[in-house]
Amino acid sequence: MADVPIPIPPERERKVIAETLGALDDKIELNRRMNETLEAMAQALFKDWFVDFGPTRAKMEGRAPYLAPDLWSLFPDRLDEEGKPEGWGRETLGSLFDVS
Repeated sequence: MADVPIPIPPERERKVIAETLGALDDKIELNRRMNETLEAMAQALFKDWFVDFGPTRAKMEGRAPYLAPDLWSLFPDRLDEEGKPEGWGRETLGSLFDVS
């Protein structure tokens, strides 16, 4: 092994390679942070719409729409006796999909 030649590019070429790899590392880190941000936004949106029923509660309180009109219209303006948006059901995943 000690006699196996290893090609080493000239210093200028090594610097270009290092700069390129550094830029790629920076881009990977930026994408990772963007993914974290998008995941947090998706979780917040899910909680607002399907746990806290934010759009329905906003309608009940007479607040101005904060969603696009086609989305806003999908949410009812009152809760039923179970505390979920009127007209919404409650199902198990197994009743909707084959989860086996």
